[in-house]
Amino acid sequence: MSPEIHKLKKGTTLVELLMALAVISIGLLALYSAIIFGMTIHLKIKHRNLAYNMGGKEMEIIRNTAFTSLSLQNEGPFIGSFPEMSQLPHGEGLLTISPYQGNGDIKQIEIKVRWQEFGEQKDIKLSTLVYKEGLNQ
Repeated sequence: MSPEIHKLKKGTTLVELLMALAVISIGLLALYSAIIFGMTIHLKIKHRNLAYNMGGKEMEIIRNTAFTSLSLQNEGPFIGSFPEMSQLPHGEGLLTISPYQGNGDIKQIEIKVRWQEFGEQKDIKLSTLVYKEGLNQ
């Protein structure tokens, strides 16, 4: 090889440098997207977990309340107080107590926790039946 051709092969060209930067940029963008996606999924799971946790606690409060103290209501407030409700964006707990199929001896309990998530309303629902001669009567 002549010395002139050997000199041309020593360094990287501008095109090689731009290609390397493009490949690195695409890799970093993919990593950033994966991190954002993971954080979004984590937040959704956290909200749902909080909602089910509060719903379950409200269900336990209902089960430990005397049948005669359970007044009929349509989407009223929870009996219990849950400070963690503030961790759900626009979170609210709704309790519905109604007679089950017209039977005064059985009450149907529906617990709903509702919140906003990325501009969309989300909720979870739990339900059970309580008999007048139930657990603590």
